[in-house]
Amino acid sequence: MAKCLGESDRAPSACIGSIALVCARLDGGDRREAEIACSRREVAVWRERMAEAIAALDEKLDEAARARFTAVQQAWEHYAQLNCRFISQAFPDSPRAAMFEAGCELREVAERTIHVERLLRRLNSGR
Repeated sequence: MAKCLGESDRAPSACIGSIALVCARLDGGDRREAEIACSRREVAVWRERMAEAIAALDEKLDEAARARFTAVQQAWEHYAQLNCRFISQAFPDSPRAAMFEAGCELREVAERTIHVERLLRRLNSGR
């Protein structure tokens, strides 16, 4: 994923799913379970990147901005959780509901990470 992100500076969202897709293809078991597990594996990578970006961002922000960012981040976490639960509950009879939820979490976390990293780059460059 790091290579993908390094090569797609202007379109990092193209890298979302890069780990999960390869992982699911390599897994020989139940396709649904593999997609869920592989999505969660990639979410962990994006969350680690997000945590690193937030830690670096915290060093750049003054106390008021840091408090505001923390509130925004907590609101986003709540929104993402509710949104992805809704996605799976919207399809209660679908055997793919859990996959929809895992895919939603992957997209939400990856997109938020990209946003936070972009904000950090702007602060670092003074723009």
